[in-house]
Amino acid sequence: MQYMAADKFPLFPGWAGQYGEALQCYRTFLGDESASHTDAELQQLEEAIERTEMLHSASKAGAFVTLPATAVIDGTALNFSFSTGDDFEEFSEGVCLELSDNKKIQESLVPICMDAIQSSCLERELQHYQSLDGTNNDWVQRPPRGIPSVFEAQFTKHGAIPVLKLYRDDSFAQYYRSYSQWAIDAMVKRASKRLTGPNYADVDRLLYEATAEKGSIVRQLISGARVVVFGSVVPWYEAWALANGASHVTTIEYNELQYKHPQISTRLVTDSIEPGSFDVGLCISSFEHDGLGRYGDPIDPSADLKAMQSASSMIKSGGAMLLALPMGNDVVAWNVHRVYGPERLPEFLSGWTVQDSWGVDRVSPFNVPEIFTFQPLLLLRNLESLDNADEENMITMSDSCKQLRLFNVHCRNHINMINSAHEEL
Repeated sequence: MQYMAADKFPLFPGWAGQYGEALQCYRTFLGDESASHTDAELQQLEEAIERTEMLHSASKAGAFVTLPATAVIDGTALNFSFSTGDDFEEFSEGVCLELSDNKKIQESLVPICMDAIQSSCLERELQHYQSLDGTNNDWVQRPPRGIPSVFEAQFTKHGAIPVLKLYRDDSFAQYYRSYSQWAIDAMVKRASKRLTGPNYADVDRLLYEATAEKGSIVRQLISGARVVVFGSVVPWYEAWALANGASHVTTIEYNELQYKHPQISTRLVTDSIEPGSFDVGLCISSFEHDGLGRYGDPIDPSADLKAMQSASSMIKSGGAMLLALPMGNDVVAWNVHRVYGPERLPEFLSGWTVQDSWGVDRVSPFNVPEIFTFQPLLLLRNLESLDNADEENMITMSDSCKQLRLFNVHCRNHINMINSAHEEL
């Protein structure tokens, strides 16, 4: 059966994982009442959703294995099944709370129940992977369920940064994204209307706030610029850049992408890229994942810092980067991402100058450490901070910038620096 016109509606062969970006994207198009679709196009979009859901389920079913296991709780054997891709802490909590609610175990036994189920899952999972033959035995490449002891001091800065657990295994996925020019142009149109995209609506609103005025510095920087996007699964921020006048967008990813648009190029992280190739960078919820192994990448406590250094090399001196990342109390949420606070954020931004920010006033480094926090937007310039600048020549552009002081970071908006840097672009 022919599900869609291949040149108009992208499919995602090999789609796997826990996120439905493709489905969200399709449904965004369907739910946009202002968009003009023919009945035939709407039917094809609906079929695309059905087909993508089928591919998603089939691929995920092949990526993980459901295994039987047994745990002994208060002298009673409990038989259950689990998936090798599960977060065992979340899974065990759900099972044990359900047992408690149904009066099958006492509420006081829930922590013991969780420990027993997690231990059983870990043991059974290891047995499964070790039983595979040499051609299929990829268990050693799976993300480790805890920080390897040899790296613990570096990840936590010798205990200064707490570790919270939320496990995701996306190392199996060979992401081959295919977006047609029609699909990307539809996103450009949506971004031109200042509508939010499929993933980070709060960040999108901050981007629109930053570009609310025609003469805003962000608009000036993007217009006519060579833009690079670091990390991408849906070309939404590529489309946003094009909607704001970028001349060309290059996306850099670990996986091969298929973004079929004359103004978009895709490169691999391993590709050699000339220094100063780009004027402006976009890094939206990307570098905080690096080095945690979630996507099959090598475990590296400094991978996020190295990514920022690499970005600095690719973006020309005086260039800019729009950065959004989780901020709050410093946390390593293993193995999902990092949250940046007073300990890690200054080191992460080393070598960059913060010119402005939006949304920092919505987070605080004095709350209880959390896994999921708000992602503010920072405008960075590829210039060293002017620590000796005359305070009379400094302008704080927003209350959000003032809040950055709580994170041991300052906005450095020196008039002469900004003017001269912009002239170079």
